[in-house]
Amino acid sequence: MDPLVVATLAVVALLEIVVPLALGYWIVKRFGISWKVFALGALFFIIVQVVHTPLVLVTQTPLYLAVLPFGTTAALAVLAVYLGLMASSSGSVGAASRA
Repeated sequence: MDPLVVATLAVVALLEIVVPLALGYWIVKRFGISWKVFALGALFFIIVQVVHTPLVLVTQTPLYLAVLPFGTTAALAVLAVYLGLMASSSGSVGAASRA
């Protein structure tokens, strides 16, 4: 693999960890809330992703193959709507559980 790609992935992975922690630190200091709020949000996010990701992986291919006879454009459109609905529903469940 290209070393520049590896370096970019490493920077992105580091930022995905550092930025939320920095924002959490700022929110805790600014508003005087507990780290428990941040930890609960992270916990529910992980739980939702653990359920959402396998569900999408299991259902995506059969759905695509079922609508493929209608043409690739229709299959792509159906898949886009389905994946959007799956993302919004799991995001809503995660947000409702944190409220």
